[in-house]
Amino acid sequence: MKKLLLMTAVLALAACGEKPAADYVKQVLDKEGIPAQIFFLEPNRPNVVARLKGSGKKRPLLIMGHTDTVNVDPKKWTHPPFSAHREGGYVYGRGTVDDKDNLTAALMTMILLKRGNVPLDRDVIFLAEAGEEGATRMGIQLMTEKYFPEIDAEFCFAEGGSVTRENGKVKFASVQTLEKIPRGIELIARGPAGHGSVPLKTNAVVHLANAVGKVAAWKPPIRLNETTAAYFKRLAQIVPPEEAERYRNVLSPDPGISGPADDYFLEHEPRHASMLRTSVSPNIIQAGYRSNVIPSEAKATLDVRMAPDEDPDKFLEMVKEVVNDPAVEVRFPGRASRPAGVRPAITRRLSSRRPLSVLVSTWPGATAFTRMPWTISSLATARVKPRMPAFAAE
Repeated sequence: MKKLLLMTAVLALAACGEKPAADYVKQVLDKEGIPAQIFFLEPNRPNVVARLKGSGKKRPLLIMGHTDTVNVDPKKWTHPPFSAHREGGYVYGRGTVDDKDNLTAALMTMILLKRGNVPLDRDVIFLAEAGEEGATRMGIQLMTEKYFPEIDAEFCFAEGGSVTRENGKVKFASVQTLEKIPRGIELIARGPAGHGSVPLKTNAVVHLANAVGKVAAWKPPIRLNETTAAYFKRLAQIVPPEEAERYRNVLSPDPGISGPADDYFLEHEPRHASMLRTSVSPNIIQAGYRSNVIPSEAKATLDVRMAPDEDPDKFLEMVKEVVNDPAVEVRFPGRASRPAGVRPAITRRLSSRRPLSVLVSTWPGATAFTRMPWTISSLATARVKPRMPAFAAE
């Protein structure tokens, strides 16, 4: 993982895409004698595919992780973000839980299977994917549309699951069976420009600020599905009584019962609050160019993670009603959305056949391959501190 994080530092600083990380992965595979291929839309953003042959008795298994990560401001980090610093049993670095953990685990799986000469009744395919963080046409979209036979499989294991431990002991593991769909929304406020010495009621920044405040205070309706219902029911069976009551209450159709539990999650367990609904998070605000000039336009970008069965157009209308300001345009940007995928069968199978320490869950949104005829789930590879709010440790 440390070498992969260092490769990530190279691509972040040199703007050379995922190529350093992909080259390293390919080098490791070549050294182990595992056949590997490179596929790319742009040379500096390659994907690596490797395959261990089985008997062919069953259809292949695909294991994968992505080589890219999101941007970082090193000045705000306690440890250098690409150092893979180890402390207290944890590895610190940008990408350690998204997604070098899965990438490293998948790569190690291939190496151990090869070194152990393990007899396989199916091919095991490894994919190191480019462009997961917002440029899927470079990665999974390219692979599914142009090179699908190279990764065609019966099952796919990807990122999304997690392991929760307390006092050094594993309490439960979650396996993702559903995926939220990322779909950004833009709020654009417009008004006449002017001089800052004469405040205006039509100030675009003020209108935008009010709109962002309204959206941030809004809680979209709870939308339970088979996976989330199974998750909270099973979680209630392995936690203390006070916690169990909240997990059961949030499943109630009565807002008087589910509401207090939902409020508690929003304050203390934000990941659980997000699992209950289509989530909205204002993450980018762009406005102004001089302190003494009232700008004519101000824009905010909302990170929206839609439940698989959410109607995008209807949800957009709901946001417009929340904003309720003719000076603010509410729209979807041009970025392509990802296809929804709902596979309840695996939820039922996992819920009925696995011990209580394994829970099915949903995830805020990852790779865009749910259109494929695969059974897709996500298994945990990282150890997570209990009560960790979202990705705070990354």
